[in-house]
Amino acid sequence: MIDSDSGLWRVTSVFTGAGCTFLGPVLPALNANWHLHDRQAGLLVSCLFFGSFSGTLLLSSKLRRTLLVGSWAACLGLLLFAGCLARDPGVAATAAALALMGFGLGQLMSSINLLTGSAEGSKRAAALAGIAAAFCVGAILSPVLTTVLIRSVPMAVRLALFAPLFLLPALWSRGRELPGLRKAAPEVAPLGRGLRTWHPAWSCIAAFLAYGGVEACIGNWMPLFATRYQLGVLGRAQWMASLFWLGLSSGRIIMTKFLRVSREEEALRVSIVASAACLGWLIVAPSPVVLLATCVLVGICLGPVFPLLLSASIGYGLSERTLGLALAACGLGAAVFPSLLGLAAANWSLRAGMMVPIAGLCMLLVLRWRRASNAGALNPVPQN
Repeated sequence: MIDSDSGLWRVTSVFTGAGCTFLGPVLPALNANWHLHDRQAGLLVSCLFFGSFSGTLLLSSKLRRTLLVGSWAACLGLLLFAGCLARDPGVAATAAALALMGFGLGQLMSSINLLTGSAEGSKRAAALAGIAAAFCVGAILSPVLTTVLIRSVPMAVRLALFAPLFLLPALWSRGRELPGLRKAAPEVAPLGRGLRTWHPAWSCIAAFLAYGGVEACIGNWMPLFATRYQLGVLGRAQWMASLFWLGLSSGRIIMTKFLRVSREEEALRVSIVASAACLGWLIVAPSPVVLLATCVLVGICLGPVFPLLLSASIGYGLSERTLGLALAACGLGAAVFPSLLGLAAANWSLRAGMMVPIAGLCMLLVLRWRRASNAGALNPVPQN
């Protein structure tokens, strides 16, 4: 049975999921109304996630304060963005509003993941997958809140009505006792063990950097990709992000039901390879039906990657600070990769730009294989 604290974290994850992904459904409309170049669209996405990276990097050990700051920053940032939609002050002001909103979202998401990670090892992966699935529910509902719900009012008003929901975590947690973070064990594989030893901290940080970039590229660029190549109707393309997040949520739910702890590393590798294969198929999809189907498949395959990465990182015994840096790297990747995709699309084509997340998945696969190889070298199997 889910206790009250777990319910709070999951509700908050729903709101942060809607906030982190709302730009994907909104971007095609912004591109049409403001006549944005792909480079400018990538800049807006990058500012949202650069703010998230900053919020995670500045995570306070006093998590109650972090929840309060994150709630207010996310609310004010979205209100300012809604004002930008109404008055069209330019890309710079809009990017600043998105950065403030992203800062608040980064504070909220990181504190929730660390609090949930305080669970026992046998339950940690499932608990983190539940939080990630709640995030996906919010991401699926994001188009409803931004482009579908209350269609009689402008988009700016819909976003302004949604913004105060970010204050609920701060109000709900007021007066409640927050669970403490577990005391981390000494970090394994000290840095001084030789240049050939890949320190687990760097491996985890680089892996989260790659994953954050891949997820942000697919979730935020997919609606615009669908509008340009297969789905000419804007209203249909806006649901592409929901299909992706529906698949992502399904993959995480499947993981919680069938994954065994002893097979986590193998499941992680299979998920990465399958994600790259499905994304490559999506890029060359010959019809709208194939595009929609592969969008869901990409989400299902990619779904288990984040909770498995986080569970493995916590299981390595890394310090609290290192885990915070790894989560911050996830936000940094989400800020950098979409901008690289926009630059590639501006110079070549959006199809060519979609090779950026495939490169990120290849990077992630290499990192995981190297991590497993070094783990075997550091912990050899005894000979009889």
